[in-house]
Amino acid sequence: MSWCRDLDPTDLQRIEVLKGPQGTLYGASNMGGLLKYVTIAPDLRELNGHVELDGIGVDHGGLGYGVRGAINLPLVSDVLAVRLSASNRLDPGYIR
Repeated sequence: MSWCRDLDPTDLQRIEVLKGPQGTLYGASNMGGLLKYVTIAPDLRELNGHVELDGIGVDHGGLGYGVRGAINLPLVSDVLAVRLSASNRLDPGYIR
């Protein structure tokens, strides 16, 4: 099982492109630049979340699914919050 398979964009706020060369904090000594994935920040005041489900079928290839979810938990109002997100998917296919 790989913990770093594909990036699921459900919890992304934006993607930043930083041109190289970088000589400071992000990617020191990076000549070609980098992509910075910025996730959604936890909300300090509101409890919220979402769940997404999807399914797919491929002729002679079986069935597949996708499950994604996120929850925002304010632990101490206006001071501390946690945002958790997770996803899993199964891609069906048929290769001859």
